[in-house]
Amino acid sequence: MPNDAKELERENRTETVELNESSVDEKDLNGEDISLAPGEVRVENIEENKVRFIFGADKDLFERGMKAAYDIIKTKFNSPGFRKGKVPRKIIELNYGKEVFYDEAIDFAFHETYPNLVNDRGLIPVSQPEVAVLSVSTEAGVVFRADVYVKPVAEVSNYTGATYEEIGADVSEEEIDAKINEARDQNARLISGGDKIIEKGDVATIDYEGFIDGEPFEGGEGHDFDLAIGSGRFIAGFEEQLTGYKAGENPEITVRFPDDYHEESVRGREAVFKVFIREVKIKELPDIDDDFAADVSEFDTLKEYRDDIRQKLEQIKRRQADEKKEIDTLDHLIANTSVTIPEPMIADESKALAQNLLRNLYRSGFDGSQFIDENGEIASYVVDAQRETAEKRIKARLALEAVARAENISVSDEEIKDEASKFKEKVNSDEDVLSDLSEREKQNVKSDIAVRKALEFLKSVAKPREAEKNIEN
Repeated sequence: MPNDAKELERENRTETVELNESSVDEKDLNGEDISLAPGEVRVENIEENKVRFIFGADKDLFERGMKAAYDIIKTKFNSPGFRKGKVPRKIIELNYGKEVFYDEAIDFAFHETYPNLVNDRGLIPVSQPEVAVLSVSTEAGVVFRADVYVKPVAEVSNYTGATYEEIGADVSEEEIDAKINEARDQNARLISGGDKIIEKGDVATIDYEGFIDGEPFEGGEGHDFDLAIGSGRFIAGFEEQLTGYKAGENPEITVRFPDDYHEESVRGREAVFKVFIREVKIKELPDIDDDFAADVSEFDTLKEYRDDIRQKLEQIKRRQADEKKEIDTLDHLIANTSVTIPEPMIADESKALAQNLLRNLYRSGFDGSQFIDENGEIASYVVDAQRETAEKRIKARLALEAVARAENISVSDEEIKDEASKFKEKVNSDEDVLSDLSEREKQNVKSDIAVRKALEFLKSVAKPREAEKNIEN
């Protein structure tokens, strides 16, 4: 399912805008007249999905910014006869010039004007604006130029023509047997095999030490290690070469480390392991009967246990079938979608996917430090590896929004309330989540619901490929 609107739309993108000041006296850098009538806003598309605004903040708004700037930085000034932080604004301006307040005042004026200009035109920024101050004075206010990438609108065609691979939910007796045998294996008792020759399925207790070019290497030694033969826990070839030996013997095993092995120093290198087999253990499997069912499940009889396994496998298969149908439906939609995605959208989504990948690694107990660069940021190659997925997710989202518009899919206030309630339960909050949402956030929730409904609509009209073959025949 495509990610939600908050991940894609990156709203309120003016928090850390760097203002590039230029004093050009009502002429822009190309000599073009940039004088503005009161309240005038100039808007032009300077490239696909990139908009330029030229707009002003009048002298009254700029004066409010100057007052706000004074309140922010007045504690930095000292003057004879005044306590620190109590120097009047006029005194500071006389000593340092009015311009000492300009940075904060300009920032104030920009944030009071720019967001409304964007919102009033129904545009959704997907990048930080590139901002320049074209002119500034206390008498005339400020004139800004802001270039910003905006969310594109996708064009879709033949979106109801998807076909999907149909996956059945029938469960065979063999599949049930396989699940029971898994449980049986997990509940097996290990007993000594005596002088038994090692074969697949046995457990060998071993000591081992590895050598590369005759020298031991770090991490290549272990003692009293229980190795299940056939488990694939060791390097390819190690377990297979143990077969045929028995307890008390000292085989030497030669393997080659994979080229992509996690430890760089041994990648692609040949190693010899000296092994001592302490003991060979065999699995004593329990009988498959009612007692076994009662031991490994909540059921008293083997029949009930088998019925439960069947039901769970059917649920898994139905879920897999629905996931496959969704993937096929989205692939068809994406193939019939035309849209140019701004680079900042792809970059943001790639980074978000990389961050999510690292979070999952850490939660699983893996050390992800090798994916962090010297500046403490996620390494660029990790982010770049997510680009293809990021672009596909964004395109799917934009396409589903286009379908929602084309099909006039509506979202009621009640649906928005239900969504807010679900979120409230998810975060275990007693607060009124809906009332705390801004209007933009409510629109995001509404968009998320519409996108889900659009996807369900497309899945409902998609046709199984087998049905198509039957029709052709």
